[in-house]
Amino acid sequence: MNTPQTPVQQLVDAMLDTAEAADPRTEHSITLTPENSLLLPIHATELPRVVDGVDGAYRGHVYRNCMVWD
Repeated sequence: MNTPQTPVQQLVDAMLDTAEAADPRTEHSITLTPENSLLLPIHATELPRVVDGVDGAYRGHVYRNCMVWD
């Protein structure tokens, strides 16, 4: 069963869809108030990343392959 999306999730999804359509190779992050960040589901707790040829990861709230900062 799908959970209905919150208005915050709908807005973030629309912004990500637009940004990804404009340049799908660009990495994205999202900055929200702590209260609003709780309204996005957590898809993962780690976002793998390669910087200067070195594997690493951001750890935290990951939504749609994006870090969520509050």
